[in-house]
Amino acid sequence: MPSAIEVRNLVQSLLGHIKNCTGLKEKSEWRRASFRFIWSAPAKVDLFDHNDFSDPLYVRTGTVSAHGMDFLSPRGLKRGQRVLITLEADNGEVQIPATVVHSTDWFGCKEKVGVKFDLEGSQHSSGSPL
Repeated sequence: MPSAIEVRNLVQSLLGHIKNCTGLKEKSEWRRASFRFIWSAPAKVDLFDHNDFSDPLYVRTGTVSAHGMDFLSPRGLKRGQRVLITLEADNGEVQIPATVVHSTDWFGCKEKVGVKFDLEGSQHSSGSPL
């Protein structure tokens, strides 16, 4: 499990990659703690739920911020479920542990899933894959 500082560094690296790829500049948003970049990219989501390891999901990202991201999923996920997001960035593969905060129906054919990056340190028990 990466430390909270390592996860923050991974997220900052990813945001730098998104800025370079898209040319987007951050701006303040009165409703949110951090700016959300619209960034459609392939990602792999490994699911971990009470030692029941499911096959990974292959998804496309929607928005990414310093605190989390969302993506469209072929199936719904449980609030509080632990995941590991794998993305490609400038320096290769980036893996960021996260927790599902919402999963809602998206026009009856997909689920829109929002996750919060685990930036506050490990909440996993020993022996956990994350």
